[in-house]
Amino acid sequence: MGNEQKHLLAQRVQEYFGDRLIGLSKPQASSLNHALDRILEHNNGQALAVTDAELDGAWEIMEEVYGDFWNELHQRSKES
Repeated sequence: MGNEQKHLLAQRVQEYFGDRLIGLSKPQASSLNHALDRILEHNNGQALAVTDAELDGAWEIMEEVYGDFWNELHQRSKES
């Protein structure tokens, strides 16, 4: 996978998720990035082949692993 394809996917992710990306914790961002890398790999490194459903799936995986409980814990640690 070339850097150009990763850059194209990053732009697409930014446009698709927008403000939802703001405030993700490091583990959440890492989980999302890992899922996106796998999706890009599944699509033979072609960012334009990634579907909205695949992006939604990557987000859902991240939320399943690092859902509301994680967000609350992360927020409390910032306040301390």
